[in-house]
Amino acid sequence: MSRPAAHAHISPTDRTLNVSSPNAARIHHYLLGGRNHFASDRAAAENLLKVAPWMRDAVVDSRRFLERAVSYTVAELGISQFVDMGCGLPAQDNVHQIAQEADPAARVVYVDNNPLVGVHARATLDRNDARVSVVEHDVRDVDGLLADETLRSLISWTDPIVVCLTAVLDFVDKPAAIIDTLWKKLPQDSVVIFASLCSDGLNPSEIAQMRRVYTKADAGLYIRSGKAIRTLFDGRWDWQSPGLGPVRTWRPISDVQSQAIKAGFLGGVTSPLRRPI
Repeated sequence: MSRPAAHAHISPTDRTLNVSSPNAARIHHYLLGGRNHFASDRAAAENLLKVAPWMRDAVVDSRRFLERAVSYTVAELGISQFVDMGCGLPAQDNVHQIAQEADPAARVVYVDNNPLVGVHARATLDRNDARVSVVEHDVRDVDGLLADETLRSLISWTDPIVVCLTAVLDFVDKPAAIIDTLWKKLPQDSVVIFASLCSDGLNPSEIAQMRRVYTKADAGLYIRSGKAIRTLFDGRWDWQSPGLGPVRTWRPISDVQSQAIKAGFLGGVTSPLRRPI
């Protein structure tokens, strides 16, 4: 995912692709302004925007938050190894590019269970960069992921790790198991960069229509209330300042970013409280 090839295009004739049906990763990529999508994805994304016209801004906000949070964890917390879970399609500025601007030795493992994502990632990844790798794995199987040989060969389990978990639990029906396993297994002083779509401010009809768009893309959409999102972390996680809140207001770099939209992502940077030995 080197910068010159950030938009490497995959042919619609590639045997791994089904271009007749929309794909959640490609819908997300379209909303971010990327070019790796097809007519079915664009139609689905436009249908989503008819129901939720704020969604494009929300997705972009989530991505900008991730970029700021990655910079923060390297520059302020001194952590330089990352596991990006449910990474999605390569963007213009990827986690390894942002991290390596602050620390050239930073290491990143991208994780996604979508074979399409692996195809795109490997097509754009600098094959000579031993600091970056891609693992095809289901993020719901955290134990299996943490035992993966490729991940273990690049990520040191005796040092703090940053886990990126943004815009992925929206497609997981039982996220508590993921959060619980990370709390148990992450090395001391590790952090999670988290963001999830929040249902606060939306009515049931809007949510149902959004879900129908993603159902046609073979993805279940689980939009949770702010209370439900906070409950996932209650008691065992410590949020870095300014805490869990709208991603637009998390250490914004301009006043424009702080302007409100109807709905969006809640996010922040959090670390497991010290676990009993």
